[in-house]
Amino acid sequence: MRSSAKAVSFGILYGQGPYGLSRQIGMSMDAAKRFIAAYFERYPTVRRFMDGTTRDAASNGYVTTLMNRRRYVPGLKETDRVKRAAGEREAVNAVIQGSAADMIKVAMIRIHSDLRKRGSQAKLLIQIHDELLLEAPEPEMEAVRELVVREMASALPLSVPVKVNSAVGKNWMEVA
Repeated sequence: MRSSAKAVSFGILYGQGPYGLSRQIGMSMDAAKRFIAAYFERYPTVRRFMDGTTRDAASNGYVTTLMNRRRYVPGLKETDRVKRAAGEREAVNAVIQGSAADMIKVAMIRIHSDLRKRGSQAKLLIQIHDELLLEAPEPEMEAVRELVVREMASALPLSVPVKVNSAVGKNWMEVA
């Protein structure tokens, strides 16, 4: 249920319309329209964020991540409504996904640095979207897990808390 709610929430945030939502969760187009309207009524700051992002992007020609990396979005000047809407979705997506990438990169640098300072045998193996996979000797596992959770939760100063889930297992299949 959580993953469905997350998919719907992110779908709406990334510009999914009633047709896409109706197909994704098996509801009528009218019900999907009402759902989207209710979502924005319940979360008006999401609508303000999206509108402000696309307005600023159209004015500047680019968006910025939380760490001020720029992404140029040429589609916002399109006269074709469909192409312009795609540019608007791209602008919002670039801010969110780019900022998430900023966060995980900061966390990875801090985790790596801390592990080296400790003389840890733990290794950062791979990043997959918003997940990190590390390998650590059994005696270090809990300390490494605590480090990862702390650094991922505090990578960037935000006004909202970042929830970090963690799992420990003998192989990737046990934690996936």
